[in-house]
Amino acid sequence: MCALVPPFFPNFGWPLTGEYESYYLAGENLDNCTFFYFPVPETYRVVHQRNSLGVSISSAGTGIDNSPVVNKKLKHNASERDRRKKINSLFSSLCSCLPASDQSKKLSIPQTVSRSLKHILELQEEVKKLIQKKEELLVRVSGQRAIEQQPKIHNFWISNVLSGLEEDGIVLVDVSLSRSQGERVFYTLHLQVDNIDNDKLNCTELSQMMLYLYEECGNSY
Repeated sequence: MCALVPPFFPNFGWPLTGEYESYYLAGENLDNCTFFYFPVPETYRVVHQRNSLGVSISSAGTGIDNSPVVNKKLKHNASERDRRKKINSLFSSLCSCLPASDQSKKLSIPQTVSRSLKHILELQEEVKKLIQKKEELLVRVSGQRAIEQQPKIHNFWISNVLSGLEEDGIVLVDVSLSRSQGERVFYTLHLQVDNIDNDKLNCTELSQMMLYLYEECGNSY
């Protein structure tokens, strides 16, 4: 038999309700540590179950705690992943600029940077050589153009025309040239007549003579 013992805390004359009644048992149940029994009210039990159920559903549905610390950590991890992706993309682009012999090798990041610096120096030297070669070609081409644009008095038809005039007793005293915007060359000849018989030679006959000599000498080249 279990005898009822008075409660540990007096009720000060207040009546006990059905929900909050507590039974205190003594006797054989003391050894089993079941001598205290405090029944929980039904209203509190329903609210507690509802709150626990809501937390478990929200946690199970999202799998993420909405605390500020966790959100900050998640944002940091996401930004770190993006940073690493960008770095890997940049190194891939850098590796694609290397020669094909280096692209076939599996270079580490430090090796890629070192090889890129060396390749930049090689490209700079190659650019210098190409610039020097370009300048040499420009000088050579400009020299050829200057030779082509020079009046060919000694080895072209002018010398032959003058030789023909000298055979007719006309001596060249001076010659000058001028160039128009259309790249046409004009020669000014200062001629002297030695023979008295040639005094009667007028400008029209002299022009016809030079034109004849020009056509004859021009066809021979």
